[in-house]
Amino acid sequence: SMESLEEEPHELELVLKDIKAGLDERSLRQVSDGRARDREAVTANVRRQVQRLTQDSGIMSKVDDQSLIVVGAFYELSSGIVDFSPEVSATLEQEVLESESSSSLEGMKVHV
Repeated sequence: SMESLEEEPHELELVLKDIKAGLDERSLRQVSDGRARDREAVTANVRRQVQRLTQDSGIMSKVDDQSLIVVGAFYELSSGIVDFSPEVSATLEQEVLESESSSSLEGMKVHV
């Protein structure tokens, strides 16, 4: 709850409230497995952060001239698997924005 976040140090409270604001809590409540719910919350945050990066014209100008690659990723500690979201590009920018509402990161799996 938001009240319990207020008990955290101020800087952590701000970060946690920002993450919580990007979650679809109604959808998360439908996931009964705690690990799956945690994963969904983390991947939702990854999508949100990638979407935020695409809103920065300085970042996107570097993406457009191919001097920067923006890609979200989720590292599963227990398995060592990394799930990557699609790379952001000028042509894929809209797809990334639309994928913000998808339920999980899709893409390549890499064992580390």
